Amino acid sequence: MKERIRNKSAKLQLIVGILLILSGICYRLYSNELSAFNPYVKFSSDKEDNSIKNLEYKLYITNSRNKPINFHIIFKRPDLDWYPYINSIPEEYYTERLLIDAKTTEYYEIHTTYKSIDDRITGGILSDLQVEIVSEGEYEKRMEKIIR
Repeated sequence: MKERIRNKSAKLQLIVGILLILSGICYRLYSNELSAFNPYVKFSSDKEDNSIKNLEYKLYITNSRNKPINFHIIFKRPDLDWYPYINSIPEEYYTERLLIDAKTTEYYEIHTTYKSIDDRITGGILSDLQVEIVSEGEYEKRMEKIIR
């Protein structure tokens, strides 16, 4: 009888241990600022003009196709009314044309500047970005709408 209880206890401990390890791995993947789940923008004020913000967008992209792809990335800031520096980040940012080779994962780090209405000295990291990857044709359609 005691041996039966020990076996159940050992199985339960093993299951709990495995669940803890798996939940730790899931947490690590989700909370890592450079994981596939969390593209982010790092921003800071320019030293000479505080209304100019230096932006650094970072993310990983995987191309699972058998051919290289030309694409554009659209970064959209989230609706965070509570975030005090939300105006330091543009509502939408369109990248230049990018290329990713077939069957690869690439790390993209895009640097740009932005003339903000916020002239405070600011800086920080925001990882709740919405990211959209569009083809060259879709990008041109959107640019035509913006110009009109």
